[in-house]
Amino acid sequence: MSETKHTPGPWTASAMFEGVKPCGHRVIANGYQLAHCNTYGETATLKETEANANLIAAGPALEAEATNILRLFDRDNIPVNQEVRLSGSGIRVFVTYRHADRLRAAIAKAKGE
Repeated sequence: MSETKHTPGPWTASAMFEGVKPCGHRVIANGYQLAHCNTYGETATLKETEANANLIAAGPALEAEATNILRLFDRDNIPVNQEVRLSGSGIRVFVTYRHADRLRAAIAKAKGE
């Protein structure tokens, strides 16, 4: 997997206002607005714009953790298509090749590959 090309995290979601009236939500990183989800034209509710902004803002953390999970499987030679207990955690995991391939594909899509 390639290096990350996106703006480094953390990304945060916050409300946007038109005067004193809420009009949507935005995603901020390093002091810059990366995205905005608005209600202009009333095509989305404030709850929906908040959920969209939160999902976008979680992107870097989700990508990093998904990558870490795949590295854990690769590093520890955790077998795919077999239930295993993660060392020291008591957590049982069952990952199929399809799950791992989908996770790799999602990470590649997030990275624009």
